[in-house]
Amino acid sequence: MALRKWDMLDRAFADYLAGHTDAMVKVHWDSGDSQDMEVGHFFRSFAQMPALEKKALGFCQGRVLDVGAGTGIHAAVLQKRGHQVVAVEPMPAACEAMRRRGLTEVIEGSFFDLPPTGDFDTLLFMMNGLGMTGLLSRLDAMFTQCRHLLKPDGIIVGDSTDIFVSLDLDREQDYARYPGELTFEVEYLGQRGKREPWLFVDFGTLSDIARRNGFKASMREYGNSGNYLALLRRLS
Repeated sequence: MALRKWDMLDRAFADYLAGHTDAMVKVHWDSGDSQDMEVGHFFRSFAQMPALEKKALGFCQGRVLDVGAGTGIHAAVLQKRGHQVVAVEPMPAACEAMRRRGLTEVIEGSFFDLPPTGDFDTLLFMMNGLGMTGLLSRLDAMFTQCRHLLKPDGIIVGDSTDIFVSLDLDREQDYARYPGELTFEVEYLGQRGKREPWLFVDFGTLSDIARRNGFKASMREYGNSGNYLALLRRLS
């Protein structure tokens, strides 16, 4: 059977739910870096979240759509705080984890396939979630879908990483492609999944693309490794 997107990570989630709480995955980037990760990281509590994530949840207002919600760690906190939360996530085991958490509205599918309801106060993109498009050229489509889903005064809360800082790159150099357009493979139990794209977009570039799509971006948190939290509102 051909591997589907996210298969290796979803298998790790399924094993974690079955009691294998010591499960590990390795993420291989085309930048040459690799990272060992405990699967339990994707099931962390609010107390275990970094300050940036906690701050992001504090900005959420009203009815929230958690995009690429994973196992629901952020959505669960928001629901407990009284928000009406809809979580959209393509991985079946991740969706099962959210149902076990008691999340009431879980959609197994793609953000881009959601109907244009225009009834969300907040769209939440966490864990470098603003990079879900994989390519700079796809950010326009993301913002178009955001407009279709948000109320006129709704907001986007999300994070990304300035690749020029995290990889210590020269901003003035002429690159064949945007350096933040990376690809990765997830390895689990010795098997690698499909190579997938992910985008790490610096704030200046994000702000420019947001503006041409009718949004104004503001920086709300910046970390030493270039990771940052952004809040975006429609331009008046």
